Amino acid sequence: MTRINRNGRENRQGFSIAEMQDYADQQTGGDDELNMDDVCGCWQSEELSPTLLFYKDHKQYKVALLEINEYGQVIPKIYNVENNMLLTNEGIAKISLDDDCILNVWGLGEYEKMNLQLHNSETE
Repeated sequence: MTRINRNGRENRQGFSIAEMQDYADQQTGGDDELNMDDVCGCWQSEELSPTLLFYKDHKQYKVALLEINEYGQVIPKIYNVENNMLLTNEGIAKISLDDDCILNVWGLGEYEKMNLQLHNSETE
């Protein structure tokens, strides 16, 4: 994806859903099956993209895009995941996982899985 420099800051170039889907197909080379159980969990971007929470709701995989509003509240947007595709209101975004465990959501960015540690009072 192309980046444009404006006033010393990098901004993402806007692309249509069709352009992003074509680009994702070229980069991934087809429909490799993604193990969604490996993807389940919380993913964080180093860019200003929203945090993603992948989870299984009965037999359907879903993702929550966790955005923060102007009041500091987390506002989740819930979408279905089918066949390595994130089905949003705007269209479809391809999901892929590379060899370095970097999750690519075409149109949103690259994500690393967060290691969440639960606080256990018995270990203190």
